Amino acid sequence: MTIRPKAIILDYTGVVTVPIPFGAESSAETDTVSADHDANGNAAPPSSSSMHALRTLMAHELNNADPNGLWNRLERGEAPLAELHDMVESIVPGAGVFFAGEGPVSLMASIAVRLDVIDRMRAWKSAGVALALLTNNVAEWRPLWTANLVKAGGYELFDVVIDSSAVGMRKPEPAVYRHAVTELGLACGLTLALAECLFVDDFAQNVRGAMDVGLPALLATNDDAHWTTIDALFRCA
Repeated sequence: MTIRPKAIILDYTGVVTVPIPFGAESSAETDTVSADHDANGNAAPPSSSSMHALRTLMAHELNNADPNGLWNRLERGEAPLAELHDMVESIVPGAGVFFAGEGPVSLMASIAVRLDVIDRMRAWKSAGVALALLTNNVAEWRPLWTANLVKAGGYELFDVVIDSSAVGMRKPEPAVYRHAVTELGLACGLTLALAECLFVDDFAQNVRGAMDVGLPALLATNDDAHWTTIDALFRCA
Protein backbone atom coordinates (compact mmCIF):
# COMPACT_ATOMS: atom_id res chain seq x y z
CA MET A 1 0.00 0.00 0.00
CA THR A 2 1.38 3.41 -0.96
CA ILE A 3 -1.53 5.74 -0.16
CA ARG A 4 -3.04 6.68 3.15
CA PRO A 5 -6.16 4.62 3.94
CA LYS A 6 -9.51 6.27 4.57
CA ALA A 7 -10.23 3.76 7.31
CA ILE A 8 -8.26 1.48 9.61
CA ILE A 9 -9.74 -1.71 11.06
CA LEU A 10 -7.93 -3.13 14.07
CA ASP A 11 -8.04 -6.46 15.84
CA TYR A 12 -8.19 -6.23 19.62
CA THR A 13 -6.02 -8.83 21.35
CA GLY A 14 -2.43 -8.65 20.14
CA VAL A 15 -2.95 -5.40 18.22
CA VAL A 16 -4.67 -2.91 20.51
CA THR A 17 -3.36 -4.94 23.46
CA VAL A 18 -0.09 -6.64 24.28
CA PRO A 19 0.39 -10.02 22.52
CA ILE A 20 -1.89 -12.89 23.37
CA PRO A 21 -0.16 -15.36 25.75
CA PHE A 22 -0.98 -18.39 23.58
CA GLY A 23 1.56 -18.01 20.81
CA ALA A 24 3.19 -20.10 18.13
CA GLU A 25 6.10 -20.85 20.45
CA SER A 26 3.91 -23.60 21.91
CA SER A 27 4.19 -26.42 19.41
CA ALA A 28 4.35 -29.70 21.31
CA GLU A 29 0.71 -30.53 20.80
CA THR A 30 1.15 -34.02 22.17
CA ASP A 31 2.48 -32.86 25.55
CA THR A 32 1.01 -34.90 28.38
CA VAL A 33 -1.14 -32.73 30.60
CA SER A 34 -1.88 -33.90 34.09
CA ALA A 35 -3.18 -32.28 37.23
CA ASP A 36 -0.72 -31.25 39.89
CA HIS A 37 -1.41 -32.61 43.35
CA ASP A 38 -0.19 -31.91 46.84
CA ALA A 39 1.12 -34.52 49.27
CA ASN A 40 -2.45 -35.44 50.22
CA GLY A 41 -3.52 -36.03 46.66
CA ASN A 42 -5.58 -32.86 46.41
CA ALA A 43 -5.49 -30.70 43.30
CA ALA A 44 -2.88 -27.97 43.64
CA PRO A 45 -2.23 -24.82 41.57
CA PRO A 46 -0.95 -25.63 38.08
CA SER A 47 2.82 -25.80 37.70
CA SER A 48 4.73 -24.00 34.97
CA SER A 49 5.01 -27.26 33.02
CA SER A 50 1.27 -27.93 33.06
CA MET A 51 0.54 -24.31 32.14
CA HIS A 52 2.93 -24.66 29.21
CA ALA A 53 0.97 -27.69 28.08
CA LEU A 54 -2.25 -25.74 28.45
CA ARG A 55 -0.82 -22.88 26.36
CA THR A 56 0.20 -25.44 23.74
CA LEU A 57 -3.28 -26.86 23.48
CA MET A 58 -4.92 -23.44 23.50
CA ALA A 59 -2.60 -22.26 20.72
CA HIS A 60 -3.71 -25.28 18.72
CA GLU A 61 -7.37 -24.50 19.38
CA LEU A 62 -6.94 -20.86 18.33
CA ASN A 63 -5.54 -22.06 15.01
CA ASN A 64 -8.12 -24.82 14.55
CA ALA A 65 -9.69 -24.39 11.10
CA ASP A 66 -12.61 -26.70 11.94
CA PRO A 67 -15.69 -24.44 11.99
CA ASN A 68 -17.20 -26.74 14.60
CA GLY A 69 -14.19 -26.50 16.90
CA LEU A 70 -15.02 -25.23 20.37
CA TRP A 71 -13.12 -21.95 20.08
CA ASN A 72 -14.72 -21.17 16.72
CA ARG A 73 -18.20 -21.87 18.07
CA LEU A 74 -17.49 -19.68 21.11
CA GLU A 75 -16.38 -16.81 18.92
CA ARG A 76 -19.53 -17.04 16.79
CA GLY A 77 -21.70 -16.99 19.91
CA GLU A 78 -22.80 -20.58 19.36
CA ALA A 79 -21.41 -22.07 22.58
CA PRO A 80 -21.33 -20.87 26.20
CA LEU A 81 -18.10 -19.99 27.97
CA ALA A 82 -18.86 -22.80 30.43
CA GLU A 83 -17.80 -25.30 27.74
CA LEU A 84 -14.35 -23.72 27.54
CA HIS A 85 -14.08 -23.67 31.32
CA ASP A 86 -14.89 -27.38 31.50
CA MET A 87 -12.37 -28.21 28.76
CA VAL A 88 -9.62 -26.24 30.50
CA GLU A 89 -10.41 -27.82 33.86
CA SER A 90 -10.15 -31.27 32.27
CA ILE A 91 -6.65 -30.36 31.06
CA VAL A 92 -5.30 -28.47 34.08
CA PRO A 93 -7.53 -28.50 37.18
CA GLY A 94 -7.69 -25.06 38.69
CA ALA A 95 -6.86 -23.21 35.48
CA GLY A 96 -10.47 -22.60 34.48
CA VAL A 97 -10.48 -19.35 36.46
CA PHE A 98 -8.18 -17.81 33.84
CA PHE A 99 -10.98 -18.14 31.27
CA ALA A 100 -13.84 -16.92 33.44
CA GLY A 101 -16.21 -14.15 32.41
CA GLU A 102 -15.41 -12.15 35.52
CA GLY A 103 -12.65 -11.58 38.05
CA PRO A 104 -9.27 -9.83 37.92
CA VAL A 105 -7.29 -12.98 37.02
CA SER A 106 -9.44 -13.74 33.99
CA LEU A 107 -7.41 -13.79 30.78
CA MET A 108 -9.42 -11.07 29.07
CA ALA A 109 -9.37 -8.85 32.14
CA SER A 110 -5.60 -9.10 32.51
CA ILE A 111 -4.43 -8.38 28.94
CA ALA A 112 -3.17 -4.80 28.94
CA VAL A 113 -4.26 -2.22 26.36
CA ARG A 114 -1.30 -0.55 24.64
CA LEU A 115 -1.44 3.18 25.33
CA ASP A 116 0.91 3.91 22.43
CA VAL A 117 -1.66 2.37 20.09
CA ILE A 118 -4.38 4.54 21.64
CA ASP A 119 -2.17 7.58 20.95
CA ARG A 120 -1.86 6.51 17.30
CA MET A 121 -5.63 6.11 17.07
CA ARG A 122 -6.14 9.66 18.34
CA ALA A 123 -3.75 10.95 15.68
CA TRP A 124 -5.57 9.01 12.96
CA LYS A 125 -8.93 10.37 14.11
CA SER A 126 -7.52 13.90 14.03
CA ALA A 127 -6.45 13.22 10.44
CA GLY A 128 -10.01 12.24 9.51
CA VAL A 129 -9.47 8.47 9.36
CA ALA A 130 -12.44 6.23 10.22
CA LEU A 131 -11.71 3.54 12.81
CA ALA A 132 -13.25 0.14 13.46
CA LEU A 133 -12.51 -2.64 15.90
CA LEU A 134 -13.03 -6.15 14.52
CA THR A 135 -12.45 -8.76 17.18
CA ASN A 136 -12.94 -12.51 17.35
CA ASN A 137 -14.20 -12.76 20.89
CA VAL A 138 -16.44 -14.51 23.40
CA ALA A 139 -19.76 -13.01 24.49
CA GLU A 140 -19.11 -13.45 28.22
CA TRP A 141 -15.77 -11.64 27.92
CA ARG A 142 -17.16 -8.46 26.40
CA PRO A 143 -17.66 -6.61 29.75
CA LEU A 144 -14.02 -7.32 30.63
CA TRP A 145 -12.26 -6.11 27.50
CA THR A 146 -14.60 -3.20 26.89
CA ALA A 147 -13.96 -1.97 30.44
CA ASN A 148 -10.21 -2.10 29.81
CA LEU A 149 -10.59 -0.26 26.52
CA VAL A 150 -12.82 2.42 28.08
CA LYS A 151 -10.34 2.90 30.93
CA ALA A 152 -7.51 3.37 28.44
CA GLY A 153 -9.53 6.00 26.55
CA GLY A 154 -9.74 3.92 23.39
CA TYR A 155 -13.31 2.68 23.13
CA GLU A 156 -14.82 6.01 22.14
CA LEU A 157 -12.24 6.44 19.37
CA PHE A 158 -13.78 3.61 17.36
CA ASP A 159 -16.61 4.56 15.02
CA VAL A 160 -17.85 0.99 15.18
CA VAL A 161 -16.99 -2.05 17.33
CA ILE A 162 -17.70 -5.47 15.83
CA ASP A 163 -17.58 -8.50 18.13
CA SER A 164 -17.71 -11.85 16.34
CA SER A 165 -19.90 -13.39 19.05
CA ALA A 166 -22.51 -10.66 18.51
CA VAL A 167 -22.66 -10.90 14.70
CA GLY A 168 -22.39 -14.69 14.38
CA MET A 169 -19.36 -14.71 12.09
CA ARG A 170 -15.66 -14.58 12.70
CA LYS A 171 -12.35 -13.94 10.98
CA PRO A 172 -11.22 -15.31 8.56
CA GLU A 173 -14.75 -15.85 7.18
CA PRO A 174 -15.08 -13.56 4.12
CA ALA A 175 -18.44 -12.10 5.15
CA VAL A 176 -17.16 -10.58 8.39
CA TYR A 177 -14.65 -8.33 6.60
CA ARG A 178 -17.28 -7.03 4.21
CA HIS A 179 -19.63 -6.53 7.15
CA ALA A 180 -16.99 -4.50 9.01
CA VAL A 181 -16.37 -2.18 6.07
CA THR A 182 -20.10 -1.71 5.42
CA GLU A 183 -20.85 -0.97 9.08
CA LEU A 184 -17.94 1.44 9.34
CA GLY A 185 -19.12 3.31 6.27
CA LEU A 186 -22.65 3.57 7.62
CA ALA A 187 -21.40 4.80 11.00
CA CYS A 188 -19.33 7.53 9.35
CA GLY A 189 -21.67 8.44 6.52
CA LEU A 190 -19.14 7.20 3.98
CA THR A 191 -19.22 4.89 1.00
CA LEU A 192 -16.14 2.82 1.69
CA ALA A 193 -14.55 0.36 -0.70
CA LEU A 194 -12.57 -2.53 0.73
CA ALA A 195 -9.47 -1.25 -1.05
CA GLU A 196 -9.73 2.09 0.77
CA CYS A 197 -9.33 0.48 4.18
CA LEU A 198 -6.46 -1.17 6.04
CA PHE A 199 -6.85 -4.15 8.37
CA VAL A 200 -4.34 -5.12 11.07
CA ASP A 201 -4.35 -8.49 12.88
CA ASP A 202 -1.83 -10.66 14.70
CA PHE A 203 -3.03 -13.94 13.19
CA ALA A 204 -1.72 -14.74 9.71
CA GLN A 205 -4.87 -16.61 8.68
CA ASN A 206 -6.97 -13.53 9.48
CA VAL A 207 -4.67 -11.32 7.42
CA ARG A 208 -4.87 -13.77 4.50
CA GLY A 209 -8.66 -13.86 4.82
CA ALA A 210 -8.84 -10.07 4.55
CA MET A 211 -6.54 -9.93 1.54
CA ASP A 212 -8.53 -12.68 -0.17
CA VAL A 213 -11.60 -10.40 -0.25
CA GLY A 214 -9.62 -7.36 -1.42
CA LEU A 215 -9.05 -5.71 1.96
CA PRO A 216 -5.41 -4.54 2.33
CA ALA A 217 -3.95 -6.00 5.50
CA LEU A 218 -0.87 -6.05 7.70
CA LEU A 219 0.29 -8.74 10.10
CA ALA A 220 0.97 -7.38 13.58
CA THR A 221 4.37 -8.62 14.78
CA ASN A 222 6.19 -8.39 18.09
CA ASP A 223 8.79 -6.03 16.61
CA ASP A 224 6.05 -3.50 15.78
CA ALA A 225 7.05 -3.33 12.11
CA HIS A 226 3.39 -2.89 11.19
CA TRP A 227 3.18 0.37 13.11
CA THR A 228 6.31 1.61 11.35
CA THR A 229 4.65 0.86 8.02
CA ILE A 230 1.46 2.71 8.94
CA ASP A 231 3.36 5.68 10.41
CA ALA A 232 5.19 5.98 7.10
CA LEU A 233 1.90 6.12 5.19
CA PHE A 234 0.81 9.13 7.21
CA ARG A 235 4.15 10.92 6.93
CA CYS A 236 4.01 10.58 3.15
CA ALA A 237 0.37 11.60 2.78
